[in-house]
Amino acid sequence: MTKKGFRNPIPANPVYSKLLFQVANCGGVYASDEKFLKIAGKRRVNVTLQLQHLYKEGYLTKKVEGVGNRTIYWIKWDKIISEFFDVLEEKKKSIMAVVGKMEDYAYVHKYYSLLGKLDSDYIKRMQHNESMIGFFDLSLGDYGGLPFEATLNELYEQMILALATLERDKLKNQDFKLLTKICGKLILHPAGYVIASRTPNTLSLL
Repeated sequence: MTKKGFRNPIPANPVYSKLLFQVANCGGVYASDEKFLKIAGKRRVNVTLQLQHLYKEGYLTKKVEGVGNRTIYWIKWDKIISEFFDVLEEKKKSIMAVVGKMEDYAYVHKYYSLLGKLDSDYIKRMQHNESMIGFFDLSLGDYGGLPFEATLNELYEQMILALATLERDKLKNQDFKLLTKICGKLILHPAGYVIASRTPNTLSLL
């Protein structure tokens, strides 16, 4: 147990993940909003406490506004995107451990050349990249309407697959386009076969 009352880290916690998906789906929420409480299926006090916890952990931003000093919450995209890149980094390490043992040096160089662009400067740019934020906004919002439980970790896995299969010729943002190429490499084992996702197939929802 990571903290008293919280059994799983938020990315692996279906309750908190679902609440984040629903916030994204609504585009911003008031904890006291009856419509959102109905969507969330929770009592006001529970929603308020959970939103406050998500804010404390860096997943939400907030603003107090209006005569009644109501607090509105939004998704903090740089936190979500940073976690997504943590998942990519783990996949990168796994792939490079295999590639580094191969004898085809030209092939190895291509991997190192492409995956080497996944550095801290690139990640910082992507945390504020409009195309990236738009893609995540759409994806999280769609997950808010799923008929089954899903977690952020599962979403991250599915987004890697989704990014890898986007039509790159139609993409104008070069950093975002580069990410689709990187994801394409990360879902392919160096031996040439696709690494299957461990999560439900929800690509059609993205």
